[in-house]
Amino acid sequence: MIDYTLNKIIERVFSNYLDSSSKRALEQDIKIHLVNSYERFRLTKNLLFRNEPIDFYSNYLPLTLKGDNNFIRIKNPIEIIDNFHKTVILGKAGSGKTTLLKYILLKSIDNSNIIPIYLELRNFVSEKNNFEKFVCDILSENYSNEIKKLFNSGKFLFLFDGFDEINYTQGRDTIEQIQKFITKYSKNKFIITSRPGTNVESLDQFRIYEIAPLNVNDVSLYIERLELSNHKKEIFYNSIRQDSNFEQYLSTPLFLSIYINYIVSQNELNIPKNKSIFFRNIIDTLFSKHDSISKLGYVRNKLSGLNKDELEYVSILLAFRALITSKHMFTKDNLITELELIKRNQKIEFENEKLIYDLTITVNILVLSTDYYSFPHILLLEYLASLFISRLPNNTKQSFYGKILKNNQIQLSPSLLNFLYELDKQAFLKGFLIPVMEDYNFSYSNGHLEMIVDEFIKFNFKTNNKSISRNSLLNEFYRMVKMEDDNELGELFSM
Repeated sequence: MIDYTLNKIIERVFSNYLDSSSKRALEQDIKIHLVNSYERFRLTKNLLFRNEPIDFYSNYLPLTLKGDNNFIRIKNPIEIIDNFHKTVILGKAGSGKTTLLKYILLKSIDNSNIIPIYLELRNFVSEKNNFEKFVCDILSENYSNEIKKLFNSGKFLFLFDGFDEINYTQGRDTIEQIQKFITKYSKNKFIITSRPGTNVESLDQFRIYEIAPLNVNDVSLYIERLELSNHKKEIFYNSIRQDSNFEQYLSTPLFLSIYINYIVSQNELNIPKNKSIFFRNIIDTLFSKHDSISKLGYVRNKLSGLNKDELEYVSILLAFRALITSKHMFTKDNLITELELIKRNQKIEFENEKLIYDLTITVNILVLSTDYYSFPHILLLEYLASLFISRLPNNTKQSFYGKILKNNQIQLSPSLLNFLYELDKQAFLKGFLIPVMEDYNFSYSNGHLEMIVDEFIKFNFKTNNKSISRNSLLNEFYRMVKMEDDNELGELFSM
């Protein structure tokens, strides 16, 4: 169908302008581009399939778009193309924005009477090129002027991927050029993807949609499509049934893929206890791996000038501050105040605006929603805060755990205790859990503590689904602490 559409457009636009040979050459250039795009996206790799490409459709998970007053399930993208002229699709890191555009391109080439042109905006450098020429040259370097005439036909669908990946230093010029291009060729259809926080919403005439979180049915559909053994599927479903927090967290294709990868590597049917390994994978993926896998080695420039380790350190400090102040959402002024505090105390140099851009856009460890910044999920905040606590000097840790016991302002949860137990077992047992278990009538001012600790213990310390007695647990904790102390001494005196 696309061949017929392309031939028909060229014949109509150039009936009295180009000779037959030139028309065939122009048509051939565009066909080559479309075929190359189709072949490039028809097979895909991702975090689950890194070594061998698989069929795109066998791995595609239909997404849902959320508008102001409606939800649209993207089962047939042709309906979206037919009904919406100009669309912005927002989504956080790993939500499936690029995959959705590839799906639209493949379906358009297969079944549409419109010609799709996929562009990665990060590849455009305004200092070296003009945006209109950049787009034309993608289709044909020999017939740039003729391509412009074709654009006036209104038969093209422009898929602009990664508005958030525009070079920050040349952003204004690039955005102005894109806006001019859209205005000049407004008869065509446009879909632009971006992470939130780039002001892409200000583009005139565009409807704004956001990729909705995955739901339970989405997750089940994706699992059933994967070529996993029934045993591996059962491991995954067991993990979801036993831990509702993780069901909430598997809200993007990226995090779902990480979790599947993590779960299927286990052999037991019981859910793996060590959640911090999973969240370590999430942090590594957000900070470096995701773009390099999904975008052929592309690495986002860090505007702040901080390296990966420094960005991670700022993130865990910010998460710790959010935890101890019970401030899980920041206004921009609040966030700048916290960053200034970090700069003063940690002697790290950065410009606040550039660091905020890195945290929200480059690595997406923060999300911006209705003028408030927050971590994507409370579990991620708790993991990062626990990571910070685990790296404190021993005397500072003990002081911190003592404050937790006496201060009911810090919002504890079973998941936070679980992270502390995994990442900081020795200090956590000494400074928190053993004192709590030794005084199980709780003379502490935090009355909520008993319920939180009970839930933590029930989840982590069972044998054959039976709870262990308090005295048995205490003896086990004493033994674990003594063993760690002995190991530390042995390490200190090893030659």
